[in-house]
Amino acid sequence: MKKAAQNVVLLDVPDQRRWYQRFRVRYILLAGFLVWGIYEYAFVQKPIELHEKATYLALQTQLSQTKAQTEALSNQIVALHSNAYVAQIAQKDYNLILPGEVLFSSNTSHSNSGTSHATS
Repeated sequence: MKKAAQNVVLLDVPDQRRWYQRFRVRYILLAGFLVWGIYEYAFVQKPIELHEKATYLALQTQLSQTKAQTEALSNQIVALHSNAYVAQIAQKDYNLILPGEVLFSSNTSHSNSGTSHATS
């Protein structure tokens, strides 16, 4: 019986070693998977996410600028239905005047600005 008891103990020892090796292999595979996951997030997914966030912010800025420009153009379209505004644009941009008006041209650049003239 002693011999049978020794055989049982000897059979348990290799099973424990096999269990320990399987346990160790599992943790090595798990650690490898974790390292791969951290690498994938830090060096692949995070830069893509940051680039998409920057693109989103740039598009938001462009959208707000486009909305402001659309609003300004809509206001200008409404104003163009007014004869007074059309006359103002024609006078300012094309130097046109209404019949009976006199056009005065002023030269605002002064060649002697900053010098004083002494009179005697």
